[in-house]
Amino acid sequence: VSAAVTELERVRSALLSLVNGDLGQSNLETTRPKAENADLPDETGQSLPSPAPQSWFEKTRPIHGARVLLVEDNSTNQLVAQEFLAKMGLVVDIAGHGREAIAMVALQQYDIILMDLQMPEMDGFEVTRRIRATGCRLPIIAMTAAVTEQDRQACTAAGMNAPFTKPISAQELSSVLLRWVPSKKVEPGLAVLPK
Repeated sequence: VSAAVTELERVRSALLSLVNGDLGQSNLETTRPKAENADLPDETGQSLPSPAPQSWFEKTRPIHGARVLLVEDNSTNQLVAQEFLAKMGLVVDIAGHGREAIAMVALQQYDIILMDLQMPEMDGFEVTRRIRATGCRLPIIAMTAAVTEQDRQACTAAGMNAPFTKPISAQELSSVLLRWVPSKKVEPGLAVLPK
């Protein structure tokens, strides 16, 4: 049990370092905890300056407070995506499988759905078809490890708006969100602060 707790703490620490330092991709094997504002070496050993942790928060200011439904069965991917989204000032709910996502969409208003494609019981294509069958027109963004032309066509046929590749990159994720989430009118002093 203590080994599992230690491993969970290592993963959490790596995730926080990843998000706070915004290394770009969610590769836990190569992510090491680092001091705030420290420089990171690239593949050649050269130091690269770390982006400011609030840069993504500032970039996504027009959509702060937007509600995101993350449909993802993998707990590590849930943690990575949730940390990125929270750092961008967004409100995140997580559905661990397709049936849960369908129920959550019926009960709660969301601004966007991030949909994993490969899930047990019901894949993201079927979940999307069922959500669309209810008349829901929310943007649904497919999250997948590979985006071939065939994948794009399958996503479109199921009713998804666009595919997004994993591993998650903060830069790509913020661009996708800014494209598909309607801007929010946030009164001064009421902005959602990153965790």
